[in-house]
Amino acid sequence: MKKGNKILKEEKSDHKKLIYLLSDYTPLERQNLLREVDEMIVKFLKIEQSNLPWLNSHKKSNKNWEKLSRRIRLILSKIHHEHKIHEGRVLH
Repeated sequence: MKKGNKILKEEKSDHKKLIYLLSDYTPLERQNLLREVDEMIVKFLKIEQSNLPWLNSHKKSNKNWEKLSRRIRLILSKIHHEHKIHEGRVLH
């Protein structure tokens, strides 16, 4: 949409980006990939799995931590997704 000299872009949330990224996967493949990503986050940040905001929505968390952790999840999901795509390719 264009308004005057400014172009307004609709920003997608990190969650919507993640859903779009994984749209070609079956529900089971999606679940497994996200579980693997969550395990990477837990190991890398040395935190308990119960501290991940998307696994414990009833737990009150800091908004900055929630935003950062969701972005980390999106980034790792993208990397993991790209790795799986390239893993299946054969170079001749």
